[in-house]
Amino acid sequence: LADNLVISEDRERFLESVSPEVVAEKIKIVNPYIVFFRVNIEGKILWFQFKFVHHHSHGDKNCVLVALANCDTAIHQEMREKALLEAIGSDFSYISYIDINTSKEQIFKYNDTYKTKVEEWNNIYDYNERMKLVAQNFVHPEDRAFYIKETELDNICKKLSKKNVIYINFRECINDNVQYYQGKYVLIDIDGTKNIVAGFRNIDEETRKQFAYQEELSA
Repeated sequence: LADNLVISEDRERFLESVSPEVVAEKIKIVNPYIVFFRVNIEGKILWFQFKFVHHHSHGDKNCVLVALANCDTAIHQEMREKALLEAIGSDFSYISYIDINTSKEQIFKYNDTYKTKVEEWNNIYDYNERMKLVAQNFVHPEDRAFYIKETELDNICKKLSKKNVIYINFRECINDNVQYYQGKYVLIDIDGTKNIVAGFRNIDEETRKQFAYQEELSA
């Protein structure tokens, strides 16, 4: 398995982790004992795991059950969630992961107002379509054209090719209440695949304080 499938970067660690001596020691401390590793199957890198469980019902106390499973989806989901928080921050009310190739958006956090005010919200998975919904229903009319243009995926990708982080400032208008918001886009790399993390947060209070300060300076 190690010689034919496990990638070279993980091979030494893998062989040590699954050796009978290490398994025997680890299983005394943690049960089950799990080893994660990556394999190369027809040029595609996938995450797998070995799970070792102490088999107490067996007559031989040194016997363990061994299970092999593909955990690639779960591992990448965890990687995405970690990357989202590291790239965006916890103070954003909307956080999503955007697949550059398919334009599919996976939302990890969003404002409930979006869902309650837009019936088709849960039926839209395309990033550009969802941004148009936000623009039509929540963005201030004067900022709407700007918002659609600046959040368009091709435009975002073009800008991120020059720098890893970009920001977009705009106004939302909900129930005649106008507030300032900021969008943040970050280019991330997970296992060699580059995609985009997007986040939106309310910056109304700090923006209005800045305006007031500027007025004081100019008075």
